[in-house]
Amino acid sequence: MLVRIVRLFACSRIRLLYSFAFSLSYFCACIISVNLSRVCKPAPSRKAQSTLFFNIGRCHEQTGNVLSAVENFDKAISLWSRASQEEREIHCTKPLARRMECFASLCNYERAKEDIESLISLSRDAKDRETYALRAKEIGQKLRLAPHELLGVARGASKADVRKAYKKLCLRFHPDKVAAASEEEKYRAKQMFERVSKAHSALLEERRNVSAHSRFSSEDYVWRGDDPWHSSDGESD
Repeated sequence: MLVRIVRLFACSRIRLLYSFAFSLSYFCACIISVNLSRVCKPAPSRKAQSTLFFNIGRCHEQTGNVLSAVENFDKAISLWSRASQEEREIHCTKPLARRMECFASLCNYERAKEDIESLISLSRDAKDRETYALRAKEIGQKLRLAPHELLGVARGASKADVRKAYKKLCLRFHPDKVAAASEEEKYRAKQMFERVSKAHSALLEERRNVSAHSRFSSEDYVWRGDDPWHSSDGESD
């Protein structure tokens, strides 16, 4: 009787070990098959990745996360950096157009200008090129604002008026004044503060030059786009 009990116990131990070994081997096989499926799974195509980044960028843009939108549009565009002209026209036009509008909304008109020029060079459709040209003209007008227009003062304003307008804009755009704002607002404020600071310096320099010149001549100097010292007989501020 005792021998029979020992044999039954031994058999049950063997069955248990066999069951454990089978379960362990099955588990290992599952792990290996899952890893192999991940390794052997084909990577998404470049077109699929580009579409994904563009759609994510559009979602960020529509929810007001413009900087995140720009980042995703950058990724969508960079995928086609070495592609042919035709492929770039097909796959980069939409991301470029949206990134351009994002930069314009962030007051970074220099980058917006670069994107609109890229769109014009990529597009082969006359109607699209005309549309982009009109948008480029609007952005160009923002870039060509004279210093007194940026500060909101009259042409030939006094130094006191220039300083007053500059201080007023500093209260609005200085980095310390927007420290608690969103990243987008900080970015816009930084762009505008740089432009306002350059306009302020240009107007003060203009006033100094006009004041110094008036000691020797009655000729007036007026603003002419990028050449503020272009003189014209018979014109005055």
